[in-house]
Amino acid sequence: MGDESLSDRVKELERQSERGDELGTVETGQPYMPKSKRQDHETPWWLFDLLDLEFGFTVDAAASSYNAKLERYWTEEIDGLAQDWTDESIFINPPFAVADLRRWTERAWLATRQAGTTVVMVVPVKADQDWWHRFAIKTEIRFIQGRVTFEGNTGTFPGPIAILVFNRVIRPKNVSIRVPPKSKRK
Repeated sequence: MGDESLSDRVKELERQSERGDELGTVETGQPYMPKSKRQDHETPWWLFDLLDLEFGFTVDAAASSYNAKLERYWTEEIDGLAQDWTDESIFINPPFAVADLRRWTERAWLATRQAGTTVVMVVPVKADQDWWHRFAIKTEIRFIQGRVTFEGNTGTFPGPIAILVFNRVIRPKNVSIRVPPKSKRK
């Protein structure tokens, strides 16, 4: 999607939101069916494009060859946690297992204590878990209004999703993002 068409899409989403259009309608009768029993979920293009427009990502740090959103990405074999994150704008949709979320949010927090590094993560809202209180609440949290359908799945994710923005200059705050109508992008 080119810059002009993405910019137009963002403007249209903002107009719909101002009008109060129902962007977050959940389809009924379609339970969430992940592609596998794994804890990774492919980010919907509408969400990635919206964030990439704002942050200009340089690397997808928790990707696989089938779900990478950028040309430059780190796989499980490359181990994004072990890479140098200095001066990067990093997109991460980590595996949703508790241990993985703890490792990725801690790494994001530590990496962004130095100037020049920004980390944006797609995570399930887990306010009852240790990693949420140790790292997530110390940064910007963008709650997504409505249920998210991850790429390749037939229904919406069963819980709320948030975007965490880790950056040395960002102060903790909460923001709301609405789920748009179904995207046709593949």
